[in-house]
Amino acid sequence: MSMKERLEGLKILNQLDADVLELKKMGKTFPVRLAELEESLQAIKLRTEAERTRLDELESKHIGLEAGIAMEKDKVKKWEARLVEQRSTREYTALAREIDIVKKSILSQEEMFTANAQDLEKARQKLTEAQADQATQSRKISSEKTKLRKQVEKHEEELAAMALKRIELAKDVEPTLLARYEAACRHTGTGLASVAPVGTCRGCNMRIRPQLHNILRAEAIEACPSCHRLIYAEELLAPPPAPKPEVPTKAAPKTRKTKASTAIKAAEG
Repeated sequence: MSMKERLEGLKILNQLDADVLELKKMGKTFPVRLAELEESLQAIKLRTEAERTRLDELESKHIGLEAGIAMEKDKVKKWEARLVEQRSTREYTALAREIDIVKKSILSQEEMFTANAQDLEKARQKLTEAQADQATQSRKISSEKTKLRKQVEKHEEELAAMALKRIELAKDVEPTLLARYEAACRHTGTGLASVAPVGTCRGCNMRIRPQLHNILRAEAIEACPSCHRLIYAEELLAPPPAPKPEVPTKAAPKTRKTKASTAIKAAEG
């Protein structure tokens, strides 16, 4: 097997390994995106729960205010009934003062009750909006999660197919060379890189020693001192130069006979 054939087989295997690495890198984004979707859904649920808690607090307060107002009004009725029974001016005045204080308290509580009723209505509206938003977002997130799971399944199928293809491609690589390549792969994921004509490894972009470059040009495969990939001279796999087009040869120009030369020839004859 020629060096070019060995390199071409190894290059195909290396390209497959590069594709696998890229596919695995993409695969790492799936769980991250799933976590983001779950976090987003959880945030929406927490917002809905917060609105529901707020509504419950306002409803509890509303009931408490309503009950308090009813008790105070009942108290006023009882005291007003007792007021007409008072014989002493002093006791009458004192009870009337208490009734007035309670009535003022009732007015204050009724203002709070009205304000709380307005807050309660706003809270109900916010909860309704939050529930609607949660339902909408939940559907969107559920749809995206379904698509994402399908992508994960397809991704796993592609990786499995590539693994089988790699086994077949590895059979076409010389065992000793394959072992060296596999060892290089353990460092960087891909184990082969070409060296540009200027002497730069295309795997790590580091310049190699001129002596090493000369060795590579002599149809050798070595390890890059910087990234440890197997390296080869790029020129070894370069396509042969296209043949230059043939330039048609020009015929020698014919000499024109002048009258003088014709006369000379006639005289000589």
